[in-house]
Amino acid sequence: MAGFNNSQSELIKFFKDLSGRKTTNCLDCSKPLSLWERWFLGRSYFCKECYQRRLQELNQGIAGYTDKILKAVKDGRVSLSEANELKEIQDKFGLSDFAVKKFSVNIYQKLYQEVVSDQRVNEEEEEAIKALCNQLGIPAEEISLTQRSLARLRLLTQLEEGVLPETQADILLQKKEIAHYTTFCELFEERVKREYVGGHSGFSIRIAKGIYWRVGGFKGYPVEKSVLTKIDQGKLVVTNKRIVFSGGRKSFSVPYSKLIDIELFKDAVKLNREGKSAREYFGVSDPEVLAKIITLAFNQS
Repeated sequence: MAGFNNSQSELIKFFKDLSGRKTTNCLDCSKPLSLWERWFLGRSYFCKECYQRRLQELNQGIAGYTDKILKAVKDGRVSLSEANELKEIQDKFGLSDFAVKKFSVNIYQKLYQEVVSDQRVNEEEEEAIKALCNQLGIPAEEISLTQRSLARLRLLTQLEEGVLPETQADILLQKKEIAHYTTFCELFEERVKREYVGGHSGFSIRIAKGIYWRVGGFKGYPVEKSVLTKIDQGKLVVTNKRIVFSGGRKSFSVPYSKLIDIELFKDAVKLNREGKSAREYFGVSDPEVLAKIITLAFNQS
């Protein structure tokens, strides 16, 4: 159905490009047009049969162009001869540049889905899809979301292959220290909250208006529970030697020798380290990436 709508839009544009030319006969077969054909959108140029034929030819042109692109970009590039063939198909069926751009984006999206279907992207796949984007002339703003997703999956693939990224960090690095990851972070800690629960026993005697004397007493017992409390927010840096947090109220670093374990949550990573009774939670935008980088850096330290 989408293909039919695209074809119809292209045919309508073709009609409008005739600069308002009107006729009482079909431009293809010269058959006199009925009143209904003359007033139904582009049918003022073609009879019903010729209109359907042109629409079918246009659908074939779109299918041919799409198929040609898919075959041309299997190796991640479009050769000069392939580009010329695509141009010939475009001219033959009167496909506008806007339509070609739309087809190219759709084809890119299809190939992108095939590449990321296993949730991992290797170097060859990344280079091929970037080359395809350049060859088809797709503007970056059209695929910005997929490019960010592609970069993330590529990073996860590298981490699984044992390769840590390197980046710049606005902290003082120690000798032979390399920054692997930096991100905005909200710091939370587990705090113990104590409250009393229970109730009164006995009965009340009214002494005066608004004043009562209760016979009996209050029986309660303390209950402790852990609650997450936001401590600070700032920058988190993971290096080959430690984890560094730099916030507005506090800053600290955790050497890997002091790290006991980490736990992954959907919106945070929890650290358990020596000398710290309260568990620390680092709320970040991508906990999976952070946890994998910390784990790999810890294992390689």
